[in-house]
Amino acid sequence: MEPRKYDFVRVSLEPEDYEKVKEVYRLHKEQARILFSLDSGIDSDEKLMELLKEVIADDIVLLAIDLETGRYSAMVGMENIKVFNDEILSMQCHIVVSKRYWGPESRKIIYDYYSWLEDNMKPVRRLEAFVPSNAYGIIKLLKDVGFKIEGTLKNRLVYFNKDNVPTMYNELVYSKIN
Repeated sequence: MEPRKYDFVRVSLEPEDYEKVKEVYRLHKEQARILFSLDSGIDSDEKLMELLKEVIADDIVLLAIDLETGRYSAMVGMENIKVFNDEILSMQCHIVVSKRYWGPESRKIIYDYYSWLEDNMKPVRRLEAFVPSNAYGIIKLLKDVGFKIEGTLKNRLVYFNKDNVPTMYNELVYSKIN
Protein backbone atom coordinates (compact mmCIF):
# COMPACT_ATOMS: atom_id res chain seq x y z
CA MET A 1 0.00 0.00 0.00
CA GLU A 2 1.46 3.35 -1.00
CA PRO A 3 1.64 6.15 1.56
CA ARG A 4 -1.23 8.58 1.78
CA LYS A 5 -0.96 11.81 -0.17
CA TYR A 6 -3.57 13.42 2.10
CA ASP A 7 -3.85 13.50 5.84
CA PHE A 8 -6.84 14.61 7.90
CA VAL A 9 -7.12 16.88 10.92
CA ARG A 10 -10.15 17.44 13.08
CA VAL A 11 -11.71 20.90 13.27
CA SER A 12 -13.04 22.35 16.51
CA LEU A 13 -14.41 25.71 17.58
CA GLU A 14 -11.43 26.31 19.86
CA PRO A 15 -9.48 29.53 19.19
CA GLU A 16 -6.42 27.58 17.96
CA ASP A 17 -8.58 26.14 15.13
CA TYR A 18 -9.74 29.54 13.82
CA GLU A 19 -7.80 29.12 10.54
CA LYS A 20 -9.34 25.66 10.02
CA VAL A 21 -12.86 27.03 10.63
CA LYS A 22 -12.17 29.74 8.05
CA GLU A 23 -11.13 27.03 5.57
CA VAL A 24 -14.33 25.03 6.18
CA TYR A 25 -16.24 28.26 5.52
CA ARG A 26 -14.22 28.99 2.35
CA LEU A 27 -14.86 25.53 0.92
CA HIS A 28 -18.61 25.85 1.51
CA LYS A 29 -18.78 29.44 0.29
CA GLU A 30 -16.88 28.53 -2.90
CA GLN A 31 -19.57 25.99 -3.79
CA ALA A 32 -22.65 27.29 -1.96
CA ARG A 33 -24.76 27.33 -5.14
CA ILE A 34 -24.41 23.56 -5.58
CA LEU A 35 -24.25 22.59 -1.91
CA PHE A 36 -27.34 24.28 -0.52
CA SER A 37 -30.83 23.89 -1.92
CA LEU A 38 -32.94 27.05 -2.12
CA ASP A 39 -35.13 25.83 0.74
CA SER A 40 -32.15 25.35 3.11
CA GLY A 41 -32.38 28.90 4.42
CA ILE A 42 -28.66 29.48 3.77
CA ASP A 43 -28.98 32.79 1.96
CA SER A 44 -26.34 34.91 3.69
CA ASP A 45 -22.79 34.64 4.99
CA GLU A 46 -24.10 34.90 8.55
CA LYS A 47 -26.48 31.94 8.13
CA LEU A 48 -23.74 29.88 6.49
CA MET A 49 -21.41 30.58 9.41
CA GLU A 50 -24.16 29.72 11.93
CA LEU A 51 -24.74 26.38 10.17
CA LEU A 52 -21.03 25.56 10.04
CA LYS A 53 -20.59 26.39 13.75
CA GLU A 54 -23.41 23.95 14.57
CA VAL A 55 -21.92 21.27 12.33
CA ILE A 56 -18.43 21.65 13.80
CA ALA A 57 -19.84 21.61 17.35
CA ASP A 58 -22.14 18.60 16.84
CA ASP A 59 -20.42 16.37 14.26
CA ILE A 60 -16.94 15.18 13.36
CA VAL A 61 -15.44 17.59 10.84
CA LEU A 62 -12.09 16.90 9.19
CA LEU A 63 -9.97 18.90 6.79
CA ALA A 64 -7.86 17.04 4.24
CA ILE A 65 -4.33 18.37 3.91
CA ASP A 66 -2.34 17.87 0.73
CA LEU A 67 0.93 16.62 2.22
CA GLU A 68 2.96 17.86 -0.79
CA THR A 69 1.72 21.47 -0.69
CA GLY A 70 0.33 21.88 2.82
CA ARG A 71 -2.94 23.16 1.33
CA TYR A 72 -6.34 22.18 2.60
CA SER A 73 -7.97 20.24 -0.21
CA ALA A 74 -11.31 19.06 1.16
CA MET A 75 -13.60 18.89 4.16
CA VAL A 76 -15.30 15.73 5.40
CA GLY A 77 -18.24 15.91 7.77
CA MET A 78 -19.36 12.75 9.56
CA GLU A 79 -22.78 12.79 11.18
CA ASN A 80 -25.57 10.56 12.46
CA ILE A 81 -23.02 8.00 13.61
CA LYS A 82 -24.71 4.85 14.90
CA VAL A 83 -22.53 2.48 16.95
CA PHE A 84 -23.31 -1.06 18.11
CA ASN A 85 -20.99 -3.78 19.48
CA ASP A 86 -17.82 -1.73 18.92
CA GLU A 87 -18.64 -1.12 15.26
CA ILE A 88 -20.03 1.88 13.39
CA LEU A 89 -23.19 0.51 11.82
CA SER A 90 -23.82 3.61 9.72
CA MET A 91 -22.49 7.09 9.25
CA GLN A 92 -23.50 9.85 6.88
CA CYS A 93 -20.64 11.64 5.20
CA HIS A 94 -20.64 15.04 3.60
CA ILE A 95 -17.59 15.79 1.49
CA VAL A 96 -16.68 19.15 -0.04
CA VAL A 97 -13.64 19.07 -2.32
CA SER A 98 -11.91 22.31 -3.28
CA LYS A 99 -12.37 23.06 -6.99
CA ARG A 100 -8.59 22.95 -7.36
CA TYR A 101 -8.76 19.22 -6.46
CA TRP A 102 -11.72 18.14 -8.60
CA GLY A 103 -11.18 15.21 -10.93
CA PRO A 104 -8.71 12.41 -10.23
CA GLU A 105 -7.35 14.12 -7.10
CA SER A 106 -10.79 14.01 -5.46
CA ARG A 107 -10.74 10.22 -5.78
CA LYS A 108 -7.32 10.09 -4.10
CA ILE A 109 -8.63 12.26 -1.28
CA ILE A 110 -11.54 9.90 -0.68
CA TYR A 111 -9.39 6.77 -0.81
CA ASP A 112 -7.03 8.38 1.71
CA TYR A 113 -10.10 9.23 3.82
CA TYR A 114 -11.05 5.52 3.78
CA SER A 115 -7.53 4.72 4.97
CA TRP A 116 -7.80 7.39 7.69
CA LEU A 117 -11.11 5.85 8.82
CA GLU A 118 -9.49 2.42 9.16
CA ASP A 119 -6.64 3.88 11.20
CA ASN A 120 -8.67 6.21 13.45
CA MET A 121 -12.23 5.00 13.86
CA LYS A 122 -14.04 1.84 14.83
CA PRO A 123 -14.79 -0.42 11.84
CA VAL A 124 -17.39 1.22 9.61
CA ARG A 125 -20.01 -1.05 8.13
CA ARG A 126 -21.93 1.53 6.11
CA LEU A 127 -21.19 5.01 4.75
CA GLU A 128 -24.11 7.03 3.41
CA ALA A 129 -24.31 10.10 1.18
CA PHE A 130 -27.37 12.11 0.17
CA VAL A 131 -26.95 13.87 -3.17
CA PRO A 132 -29.14 16.07 -5.38
CA SER A 133 -29.94 14.35 -8.68
CA ASN A 134 -28.52 17.33 -10.59
CA ALA A 135 -25.05 16.93 -9.01
CA TYR A 136 -23.61 14.86 -11.85
CA GLY A 137 -19.95 15.27 -10.86
CA ILE A 138 -20.62 14.20 -7.28
CA ILE A 139 -22.64 11.20 -8.46
CA LYS A 140 -19.79 10.09 -10.75
CA LEU A 141 -17.30 10.56 -7.92
CA LEU A 142 -19.38 8.47 -5.51
CA LYS A 143 -19.70 5.66 -8.04
CA ASP A 144 -15.96 5.76 -8.77
CA VAL A 145 -15.10 5.33 -5.07
CA GLY A 146 -17.44 2.40 -4.42
CA PHE A 147 -20.81 3.91 -3.52
CA LYS A 148 -23.98 2.37 -4.93
CA ILE A 149 -27.39 3.98 -5.45
CA GLU A 150 -29.83 2.82 -2.82
CA GLY A 151 -32.89 4.96 -3.27
CA THR A 152 -34.56 8.13 -4.49
CA LEU A 153 -36.44 10.73 -2.49
CA LYS A 154 -38.70 12.30 -5.10
CA ASN A 155 -38.95 16.08 -5.55
CA ARG A 156 -37.14 16.80 -2.31
CA LEU A 157 -34.76 19.66 -3.20
CA VAL A 158 -35.02 22.99 -5.00
CA TYR A 159 -32.05 24.31 -6.99
CA PHE A 160 -31.66 26.75 -9.84
CA ASN A 161 -31.53 24.93 -13.16
CA LYS A 162 -29.16 25.91 -16.01
CA ASP A 163 -31.59 28.71 -16.97
CA ASN A 164 -31.53 30.04 -13.40
CA VAL A 165 -35.13 28.95 -12.74
CA PRO A 166 -35.95 27.29 -9.37
CA THR A 167 -36.57 23.61 -10.13
CA MET A 168 -37.44 20.57 -8.01
CA TYR A 169 -34.88 17.75 -7.99
CA ASN A 170 -34.79 14.31 -6.46
CA GLU A 171 -32.40 13.52 -3.62
CA LEU A 172 -30.46 10.32 -4.22
CA VAL A 173 -29.32 8.02 -1.43
CA TYR A 174 -25.93 6.35 -1.96
CA SER A 175 -24.14 3.96 0.32
CA LYS A 176 -20.85 2.10 0.54
CA ILE A 177 -21.16 -1.08 2.54
CA ASN A 178 -18.03 -2.72 3.95
